[in-house]
Amino acid sequence: LIKKMPHQQSTSFCTSILKLLLGSVVVACLQPTFGFCETRKTCLICTSLPQSGNNHRPPSLLAAEEDVGESVEMATTAVLKVSYDGSHFHGWSAANHNSATSEPNSQQMSDTTGSQSRRRRTRALKRGVPIGRVRTVEGTLRTALAKLYGDVDTNQVKVEGCSRTDRGVHARCLMATVSCEDESEAKKLPLDGDLKKLVHVLNRMLPFDVRVMNGSLLPSPTFHPSLDVTAKTYRYSFAVPSSKRKNSGSGVLFDPLQARHQWQIEHGTHGQTFNAEAANDVLQALVGTHNFVHLCGSYRGSERKEKGSKHSNTICTLQEATLECEDGWASNPAPMINDGSFELPRNRCFGGDGAAVGYAITVTGDRFLYKMCRYIAGIVISAGYGGITKQNVEMALLPSNKDQSSAVTNKFQCAPPNGLMLWNVNYGTTQFNWVMEEEDTS
Repeated sequence: LIKKMPHQQSTSFCTSILKLLLGSVVVACLQPTFGFCETRKTCLICTSLPQSGNNHRPPSLLAAEEDVGESVEMATTAVLKVSYDGSHFHGWSAANHNSATSEPNSQQMSDTTGSQSRRRRTRALKRGVPIGRVRTVEGTLRTALAKLYGDVDTNQVKVEGCSRTDRGVHARCLMATVSCEDESEAKKLPLDGDLKKLVHVLNRMLPFDVRVMNGSLLPSPTFHPSLDVTAKTYRYSFAVPSSKRKNSGSGVLFDPLQARHQWQIEHGTHGQTFNAEAANDVLQALVGTHNFVHLCGSYRGSERKEKGSKHSNTICTLQEATLECEDGWASNPAPMINDGSFELPRNRCFGGDGAAVGYAITVTGDRFLYKMCRYIAGIVISAGYGGITKQNVEMALLPSNKDQSSAVTNKFQCAPPNGLMLWNVNYGTTQFNWVMEEEDTS
């Protein structure tokens, strides 16, 4: 009879039986010994009987499991390592469509009409996105997880990411926690908590441009994917014409396979060639702790109200910044600085002397402001063409000189989003129990 009852009713039923047998005063004194816990909803009788859908443990086992980072609460939440191509996504956050429920299964329709609207509907239907909704990575994950949780409402599925990438930005390693909550309590992970099977099934359900690379239980009860981050690494790829292009007799040949993940610059300012040494000098000037108030975009939406002012906390620390050369179609990064000089490898795969040269800017910092990485990339590329000097950047990092800084920042350009990728996320000494072995990506 107890097994067929809901758990809250079974707990009350067990308490009533013990009161009849032992008396109310004795039961009240023995409740800590017997393990009555309203927060964990466990009791002496219930924990001794196996119940389907519940994983109850006595307090002694719960205390032991907290030391190794596994408990009942952790069994309801998983950490996923997500990778995606952001070319056809409107960013990570499902709130990018002026609503917290901008998942693809929303029933709201668009009011736009005309030929442009028809073309938009056709493209959306081909990608599996209903009319009037934007496609986000978070919304796509929530829709797939809602089906695995038993076709629940997507509002019950919680997906918390370590970063909110913008529209068109890619991610190689984005950490996110997933869980599902109803009115009474948090649901256990689907597929009986088998994370390896969960990763496999999710990848079968997700579209081709989103993949879950790995999964783990929470490393600690208080883990948060964004608040516990110690460092993030972003990588921006771009390509410029080779210095030998004028003698080649042909136009610039860019790698077509990198068009979605690379800013391909056909020509510089006044026909100048890209100066990698000057670009690297400006990039190294950004390393350290500075006020990046002039190297970021405006706050988005409700952030203006939440922050109170437009730039309330703009102090960031860039721990490392490098400029590398990408050689060939495979875009294998090769260090450019060698004994104080830059050595650009000859592209062996295509184009010969007329081929473009690919570069990659990699920055690691404790935090990044809105569009900060794209502004850094735009400044470095402009410095390579002589549009910005190291002194201009140093002046922009001093927000006290508002008049001089504003005159300098007018030259700053925000690079397009398709070249940016979230490369790695570091959590310091936090250890994850990944279900699949992987190499060190730091």
